[in-house]
Amino acid sequence: AYLDQLARSNGLSAERIASLRQELASAEEAAASDRRDALMTLSEQLDRTATSSSDVDKVRLLAGTVRDLATASR
Repeated sequence: AYLDQLARSNGLSAERIASLRQELASAEEAAASDRRDALMTLSEQLDRTATSSSDVDKVRLLAGTVRDLATASR
């Protein structure tokens, strides 16, 4: 949902949104440890990206949600 909102508000570029969707889909299909690593890496990237976004708060919420998904897969 956060990705959809960021897409509608142009909080991130269309290319970055597409990349995030692909990375999330790939992580979902990965084995548990690989999934956790991929999601943690993605959340760290989102944390770094947040300050350059026009919707910093939404990107940080997305990063937190991705991080929660990573820790839930232990």
